[in-house]
Amino acid sequence: MMYSKKNRSLQFVCVLSAIFILILTTGMLVATTENEPSAANAYAASLLTAVEGRKPEKSQQKPVPPPVSAAAALRKPTEPVGTLALSSVSAAASADSVAKSLDTPARPLPPSPAAKRYKVTAYHLNVRANADLSSDIIRVAEKGAVLDVVSATGNGWFKLAGEGYVSGKYVQPASLTGKVSGQVAVLSATMPPGARTEVKPEPAIAIHKLGNVQKPSSAVNSRSGLTESHIADLLTNTALAEQGLEQAILEIENEYGINAYFTIAVMKLESGNGKSRLARNKNNLFGLMARSGALSFETKGDSIRKFGQLIAKNYVGQGYATIEKVAGKYCPVNPGWPGLVKGIMKSDYRKL
Repeated sequence: MMYSKKNRSLQFVCVLSAIFILILTTGMLVATTENEPSAANAYAASLLTAVEGRKPEKSQQKPVPPPVSAAAALRKPTEPVGTLALSSVSAAASADSVAKSLDTPARPLPPSPAAKRYKVTAYHLNVRANADLSSDIIRVAEKGAVLDVVSATGNGWFKLAGEGYVSGKYVQPASLTGKVSGQVAVLSATMPPGARTEVKPEPAIAIHKLGNVQKPSSAVNSRSGLTESHIADLLTNTALAEQGLEQAILEIENEYGINAYFTIAVMKLESGNGKSRLARNKNNLFGLMARSGALSFETKGDSIRKFGQLIAKNYVGQGYATIEKVAGKYCPVNPGWPGLVKGIMKSDYRKL
């Protein structure tokens, strides 16, 4: 009987203690899980049944984990509490942006303009300040150089990237393995999808800056730096003046590399400054001969172009690249011919 009273007293104390603990625990759960009353009630019920020694019902067989708030569930283990709101908003914004990016098709990038690249076909191509032969020469591009062309003018000239113009007569579309010089830095070409091409780098060809016209020398294949206005001055007071010969003289320097000083000097010497019978009757300014006799030309400019072709192919092309060597084949009967030609060249240079 004593044992029964003690046992009941002990159970009563345990029940009171459990109820007290339950009240405190329930208050804390209510404070932290305002939106989860069912989880809190289940946890309290499990505590009560454990104290009273009752077996839980089948629906309570599974242990109930400690309640966790929704905010705490979203929080990463190492994430400070203070950053919860910001990270939640960021996550929501990121998810929203991803969803929008999936729903919205990507905006295509504007196509980059294809580079227009041309290779120099002349031995020395003058790059001029403006699109005409009377304009100043600012540099010279050698044969094989690849130039970056920005646009074409209405009179057959090409505007280069950076500065300068070149005549369209002496350039052609560049290949994928062309040499690079001047403003050209990146090769751009439109290729079909999946196509592969190999571009082998080659040494760049120098483009020379010209401050003034060049002093003449014995080299036939060289640049003069002369402009149309310079040549017009050199032809003044001769029968060759005002004949429109300036352009033809610069053409053969550009296309074949025949120095303009040399062309002018031979022309003056062989035509008697334009007064010889061949010059007047056949427009032959250089004494050019064929098996049937002296050649005849429709214009004096045609005579100059033929002279450039012959010197480039039959002289320079075969190793006769100086005035002295050309003289031995061009005019072998006159040993003083090279001195006369060089004398005219020096005199013309002093006139500029």
